[in-house]
Amino acid sequence: MKIHRIVGRATLVTLGLFLLAVLVLAIIGVPKPPSITARHVPRVSWRSAAQSVGAIRELGEMLGSVGWLSGTSEVVVITGTGPGRKRTLVSMPGEKGRSLREIPPRAESLLGSPDDSHPLVAYLLDEGGSERYRLFSWVLGAQPVALTSNPERLELCCINSSGSLVAFSRNNKEDGLSDLLIVNPRDPSSVRVVASDLKGEAAPTEWSPDGTRLLILQNLSFNTSRAMIFDTSKNEIVRLVPEWGDTVNITGGTWSKDGKKVFLTSDAGADFTRPFEVDLETKTVRPLISDPTHEAIDIHRVQGTDDLIVLFNEDGRTKLYLLDPLQNLRKPLSAPNGDYISMALHPHQPKIVETVRQADGRSSVHVIDLSNHHIEQWAIGEASARAPVPSAENLYYSTFDFVGGKPREIDLIFKKPTSEFPPPWPVIINLHGGPAAQWQPEWDPIDALFQRMGVAILEPNVRGSTGFGKEFTTLDDREKREDAVRDVGALLDWIQTRPDLDGSRVGVFGASYGGYLSLATMVHYSNRLRCGVDLFGISDLGKEVEASSQEHFVDVQRAEYGDERDPKTRAFLDSISPINHVESINVPILIFHGANDVRVKPEQSRKMVAQLEALGRDVRYIEANNEGHGITMPLNQLYLGSAIADFFREFLLSPKTPGSRK
Repeated sequence: MKIHRIVGRATLVTLGLFLLAVLVLAIIGVPKPPSITARHVPRVSWRSAAQSVGAIRELGEMLGSVGWLSGTSEVVVITGTGPGRKRTLVSMPGEKGRSLREIPPRAESLLGSPDDSHPLVAYLLDEGGSERYRLFSWVLGAQPVALTSNPERLELCCINSSGSLVAFSRNNKEDGLSDLLIVNPRDPSSVRVVASDLKGEAAPTEWSPDGTRLLILQNLSFNTSRAMIFDTSKNEIVRLVPEWGDTVNITGGTWSKDGKKVFLTSDAGADFTRPFEVDLETKTVRPLISDPTHEAIDIHRVQGTDDLIVLFNEDGRTKLYLLDPLQNLRKPLSAPNGDYISMALHPHQPKIVETVRQADGRSSVHVIDLSNHHIEQWAIGEASARAPVPSAENLYYSTFDFVGGKPREIDLIFKKPTSEFPPPWPVIINLHGGPAAQWQPEWDPIDALFQRMGVAILEPNVRGSTGFGKEFTTLDDREKREDAVRDVGALLDWIQTRPDLDGSRVGVFGASYGGYLSLATMVHYSNRLRCGVDLFGISDLGKEVEASSQEHFVDVQRAEYGDERDPKTRAFLDSISPINHVESINVPILIFHGANDVRVKPEQSRKMVAQLEALGRDVRYIEANNEGHGITMPLNQLYLGSAIADFFREFLLSPKTPGSRK
């Protein structure tokens, strides 16, 4: 009896402590991770945390593939992102597969050797999102081997046909010059520089079929590039199609089966990129499509044939076509329904593995046999237990300038809230980074989180976006930078014409360059906004370009924004930088930055926060000491996602009028 009383009292004490802990957690909200510092961030609610957990889970259940594992018939299937990423080897449709544990979760750019008799994988690995990588190789049955010793800015390309050489590039220099390197993946001491001080971003692309020559794309800006070939036997680089000069963009390249030709996708002679055939013996150049109406994103050759796979951007969706270069015949590949995510070719057979995202948010991995167009689904993500969200719609709205006497139209992705929320809906304007990038009408777990909160998402492809031709991509260059902000202003006008949207409850959201657009929109249009979120955004354009001389490809940045060394250009960049117009921001703002960010230095956000604080504005700042130019750590995702959800709930979903902290 006495023992039972003791046990009963212990149970009551345990239950009491548990209830006390629950009460304390309910009062203080979601605990801040040790990696996070936060200023002026209110209690983060468990309600938003529960919603964020759902979004993170959906993000973690997304599937992707990186192709076939060297020396096997297995496909590498990726689940999740960042340190929680899992890799599974799947050898047949529907198989659960086995875990690939030998490669670290944070490893990037996995490449399998085409030579199955000497199987190996090469990959890059950084720490804390610093984008300072080391190159590793891994042979099945052994431990990974470091091929480079110091963390550096590296870009991994490809392994030659015999598996004896890996090509990669390095950028650690002032003024953004690149080096091209090759290494025997089984001998770390064999690393050698084969070309140095290449202007811009030199990206090795593909080895020739005999494994002796390397196709290189040299990006001089977002809109201009060169194609070159490095010959290992002669140790020399030769430029392809020099008559194109430095006025064209080349987005992809591949070799013919016999190695006597190269196929490039370029906008030479047209507003849209299209495939070209370059004969290396006769030096002749022939377009394979005469009148392009959509952007050709990339090009690949089907193994064992001369057929080409060309990826086209059609109204924001990636479509695959099989192209016969001899007859110039192209036909769409019978890809499964869904939005394209990625593809990889089999190293020896006419097969591809493709990943698509379905309308319900699930990702699926398919193997397509190009010899008979047979499609097999090898893997599919789990169905979400959360309510489905409406599919994205493609719309257009008129902006401030004219083309051919008519208002210029801006492409817009419109995502409505779930059906239980009647209009008019509050709005989040989501602005993409880049600026050379594009919103596509695909399902996204973060957008879905807001849709389930009753918010409509508008994603405009403002000028400077890719996918709409060369001219459109250059419309925001240099002195035309704020014309992209005016496109956002025109969207605010459009919102007022929509009876299903609440023009009095609009927030703006952006990351990286999208963070700049978000800040600039708040500078110009605070009186038409409720709030704004900036994730690792640019607040000082001149400083951003200047910093690129140490960390990024500065010539690319100068072509886009202007040469900050010129006093007039610097004065212009200073005149439009949000950091110099902080007093015009009169809405609550939440800012996040990773302390290890090398693309946009965290000082860009820290100075912005300090000036907003000095003015007494409602500014909330979150910084993570283990993140770079992104948000990959699960606890950080949970805390930040919950804080952002609380922020939008406070200022978009309630009738509260924004004010200052004072």
